[in-house]
Amino acid sequence: MPRYLIQKPWGWTEQVTNELMFASHRIDINPGRSCSWHHHRHKWNGFACVTGTLVIDVVDGCVSGPPDKYETIVLSPGDTYDVPPCKTHRMRALPTGSAHGLEYYWPDGRIALSDGDIVRVSPSGEIVL
Repeated sequence: MPRYLIQKPWGWTEQVTNELMFASHRIDINPGRSCSWHHHRHKWNGFACVTGTLVIDVVDGCVSGPPDKYETIVLSPGDTYDVPPCKTHRMRALPTGSAHGLEYYWPDGRIALSDGDIVRVSPSGEIVL
């Protein structure tokens, strides 16, 4: 499988594996940036922090817009956090430094992985707290 960086408004991602039941990406999030608020209908989304501080904001349920209240999970190097299907979330880096990690996906058991499983409810970019 060819590997290449995909530039994002928040940094970049590089696919490491892409199998029927598991996929993983290296991620690099620029200081003060975040991915979109989103959820997945049928797949789990896991995160592992490699360097820096990787922040995962989560809210229960499939919301239709950016949430006003959410739980914040702060990951240090070696920490992991798994987000179940239909739990709205975003990943971000603190304004003081970039975050590097791994992002991985696996299905909830009903269907194989699909790129069409994501539902975005906000744009990526600068962190709005």
